[in-house]
Amino acid sequence: MNILLFDLNPDRMKHVRQHMQKEGIEVNIADAHNSPLSEQIAISQPDALLINVEPEAAALLEIIRDINQTNPLPIIIYAEKEDEGILDQCVREGVGAYVVDDLTRRKIRPIIRVAITRFSETNKLRDELEKTRKQLADRKDIDRAKAIIMKQKAIDEDEAYAALRKMAMDQNITIGEAARNIINVASLLV
Repeated sequence: MNILLFDLNPDRMKHVRQHMQKEGIEVNIADAHNSPLSEQIAISQPDALLINVEPEAAALLEIIRDINQTNPLPIIIYAEKEDEGILDQCVREGVGAYVVDDLTRRKIRPIIRVAITRFSETNKLRDELEKTRKQLADRKDIDRAKAIIMKQKAIDEDEAYAALRKMAMDQNITIGEAARNIINVASLLV
């Protein structure tokens, strides 16, 4: 397990790193001063990111958003004290775990595993949602294209679908793509 650790307090960072290494976890330290965190993530390819919440809440949330847009990965936040406002915002941004108190008193390996598993499951749900949205959009486009074909060729819905399907097969594209092509051409002719 490879973790990227981001903490602006060098003493605490050293302490957390030593504890994690005792647990058999490979730890890389993020350098807040040399390059953006997203670049360091791209280079080190960690399994998860462990961040201390000490930076300003707005800055922390901006860091999380940037990571989620450029190099999404499981994120674990650790803090000296609980801040419900930050905690709620972090969860909405996709943080997998939020640990309060001394991180070294906790078993860090299960916390990391939960964050990684939660991240994986969330990604599966996002992928399913995106696939479903695309299927719905395709369905709407197919219905619109069938209506255009039915009107232009004076044929029924089954024949229009068969013509659309044949066009897609002949052009080696999906039926949804064929439908969008017909819609685009029809919009040019109107």
